Amino acid sequence: MCMLALRGIIGALVLALLVTGLVLPSAPHAAANEQAVVPEQGAPGTTFAFFATGFGNQHEVVFWATAPDGTIYGNDTYRTRSTREGRADWQWTAPVDAQPGFWSMVARRLDREDMVQIIPFEIVPFQNVAPLPEAAPDTVTEFQAVEPEIVEQWLQPLPIRLGCRGRRRGARKLTPRSAIDRIDPGGQRDGFGE
Repeated sequence: MCMLALRGIIGALVLALLVTGLVLPSAPHAAANEQAVVPEQGAPGTTFAFFATGFGNQHEVVFWATAPDGTIYGNDTYRTRSTREGRADWQWTAPVDAQPGFWSMVARRLDREDMVQIIPFEIVPFQNVAPLPEAAPDTVTEFQAVEPEIVEQWLQPLPIRLGCRGRRRGARKLTPRSAIDRIDPGGQRDGFGE
């Protein structure tokens, strides 16, 4: 009877250890494949930088972009090589006439059809950007433009008086109508035109 109780206790202990995973070593968990794109969205003509892992040690990786309507953008030059850690990095520039919407970048190990990573990104329409009227001095506004769009640049006049107190040679006051973009002590004018 004592032996039967001992067997029951040992059996329960083994069962508990099996359930908790302490007796049988479990296979190491494979690291989840990582992927990213920077920026996650951009206008047509934007260069996107991608990376993805899980391709194995130094293998050739092919990639292509798929537009929202299913059109494939890729060719034989769309290739890269994974690192020893299995990471592939590449860049792709969206066509200037790319349709807005959600795209996907597909990367696949050349010799294994089952090693595929799909990275979503978005192409947004161009937006005309104008500086805010209350922007502080030295504010820079960034934007993108493609042909045949016309881009103009301008400088806002400063609301302060430039120049020196008194009438020294070469000191001038800049006004919005002035063509002078620089004050020179020698009295010379360097401007955009008269």
